[in-house]
Amino acid sequence: MWDTLKGDPFIRITLFFYALVCLTILLPAFPEDQLALILDYCVDPATIFLVILAFQHRLGRIKDAAEKRFWNLLTIAYGFWLVVELLYFLWDEAARTGH
Repeated sequence: MWDTLKGDPFIRITLFFYALVCLTILLPAFPEDQLALILDYCVDPATIFLVILAFQHRLGRIKDAAEKRFWNLLTIAYGFWLVVELLYFLWDEAARTGH
């Protein structure tokens, strides 16, 4: 199973992304309030975006219409979640400033 997964580009991108997140947490490069801001308002939308890309990446290979509809509806649901996260970041001053 690992041979199949390690060849998938989304697995590689996700592992690289979370390695960067771990380095951000482990290295004392940011003050605590900025670190919380980064983790809450940058990592979550990026993760949701990666999930959306993964849902749609191989959708063309699916033959069953009901299964395609399922993945498309799930993508739409995650898309709305991403929009809410981004709107919250844009309109909430505390989210942008960390205060």
